[in-house]
Amino acid sequence: MLFFVIGCNSQARISGTQQVSAAQLEEAARRPLTSWQHQQRNADLVDAAAAMHDRLDALGYVWAVVDGFPPDTTDEPALPRFTVTEGPRVKVGDITWNGDLALSRAALTELAHFGLWLTTADIDEAPRRVTRGLRQAGHLLASVAPAHLQWNAARDVAQIHLTVSAGPRFKVAEEKIEMTGEQNLRPQLIALLDAPGTIAHPRLASEVAARTRGFLFNLGYRQATVESTAQVDETQATMVVTVVINPGTRQTVSSITIVGGRRTSRAFIDREMRDLAPGQPLSQAALDRAISSLALTGLYRRVQSDVILGPPATDGSVPTEVRLLLKENPTQRVDLSVGYGSYEQLRGGAEYIDEHLFGRGLRFSTGVNASLKGWGYNAGIQDPYLLGPGRRVGLDVEYSEREEPSFSHHESSATLSVSQKAQPRFDPVPYQVRSTYTFTRAKDFAIGAPLTDQEQTGEYTTSAIGLNLSRDS
Repeated sequence: MLFFVIGCNSQARISGTQQVSAAQLEEAARRPLTSWQHQQRNADLVDAAAAMHDRLDALGYVWAVVDGFPPDTTDEPALPRFTVTEGPRVKVGDITWNGDLALSRAALTELAHFGLWLTTADIDEAPRRVTRGLRQAGHLLASVAPAHLQWNAARDVAQIHLTVSAGPRFKVAEEKIEMTGEQNLRPQLIALLDAPGTIAHPRLASEVAARTRGFLFNLGYRQATVESTAQVDETQATMVVTVVINPGTRQTVSSITIVGGRRTSRAFIDREMRDLAPGQPLSQAALDRAISSLALTGLYRRVQSDVILGPPATDGSVPTEVRLLLKENPTQRVDLSVGYGSYEQLRGGAEYIDEHLFGRGLRFSTGVNASLKGWGYNAGIQDPYLLGPGRRVGLDVEYSEREEPSFSHHESSATLSVSQKAQPRFDPVPYQVRSTYTFTRAKDFAIGAPLTDQEQTGEYTTSAIGLNLSRDS
């Protein structure tokens, strides 16, 4: 079967496709085909054919062949030609393991990460993936030979044979510290080291250095230098890690100043930066948390911090000013609406919303609506910070008057709501639970009853409790 495809927006004439559409192949080669249209280079045709081949290979057509040719002199429009031979789509058959495995065959197969269909990338990458996994498990001398493939008669199923040489499992013989500067930190830093006998892996020394560096940063030693080296004894299968530390001077918070944020209350900033009290060490983790927390409010288009070092104090520490640069998002708006209904006829409304009331991140809204049959008013305030992260408490009040066909109705209500956001383990999408309590007082009057004065017109009240679960996808 032979297909020849060309469309209104095609950049190539592709023939020979059977299972994979020509549109997919053309999309894969979009960039070199565009380059060929502008420069007419044969190299672009080679690149386009290679891109199409890679797409076929990624789908499991490892036997695919793609040839590219310049347009024929009779072609109109003049588009390059590509001939495709897909070949069979190859499934991954049995995977066998030989040699010094160290791990179970199931664990090695998971590390190899073959899919249902065989690809050249998987054939090349599987030995490297398994080697990395073995070394991460402590077999620092591990190696895996290139995969050997065995085909069935139809050449559409491949059995894969891999030979492993895991070697010994390395362990930590010792981790030691060489330190200049404040020696009183040594006991705390030693507690961060891995115990002898810990499984060694290629990044162990770097992880120890990063852990130590982060610890010092959070104590205010934000200019600390930490370097680590690893010495491997292949005969004993051990590793010795040496960590060289220079803490430098400790920075303490002298003051927090705010640049920008005209509408923002200072109390709102102080609450978010409560872990950076003046006189305390300037913790990098606390500063990062405060910046992230302010950014996640959505009130600012820019949140940036800067530190300004002062002269050293008598105890050797360096008082440091934390300067917070804020650029606020617009948080106030007015929404207008207008419409027409068959009963209410002309109707409209206006609502004012402030997402940053009093500069404290409170959401306040108030609005009126009216039609030829009635009018109403509503107001509400929500606080996303009073009850802690992920929780929101709100109070909404409403009043309305409406003329129904056979009576008139007045109603006022108040609703207290509390919501909680959560991220369950079984679903990557966040959930929100919202509970409400609504108290309503209403009155019907001007009732057009069949018998005069026979309908009761007094006020009545209702209370309602609600619970709502929403999934924010």
